[in-house]
Amino acid sequence: MIETIILGIVILALGGLFLRFTKDQQSKLQELFNKQFKEMGDQQKELVEMLMAGSYQEWLRIKQGKKPEANDVKNEENLLDLTEDNRISFEEITGVKVNDGPKKEIRINR
Repeated sequence: MIETIILGIVILALGGLFLRFTKDQQSKLQELFNKQFKEMGDQQKELVEMLMAGSYQEWLRIKQGKKPEANDVKNEENLLDLTEDNRISFEEITGVKVNDGPKKEIRINR
């Protein structure tokens, strides 16, 4: 009878040790999972920022706080008087924009 009680206490003690060991392992695995999940989230955030910037070089420029390079400004008048003497060939036309006002203005890009 005493052997059964001692055997039961030993089994309960071993069961408790086993449960504690598995809970420790589970908490370590949970911490590892949380760390990896956070790293993946950070990588995804950087990827989204990069995609919104348009390119890797633009993203690096924004991260470093540099200002964008200035665009080249063309000093050409866009509204030209079109007459029979001052024609534009079809090869030069790259786009046509029509204003939707009461007096329609047509802008020809070349």
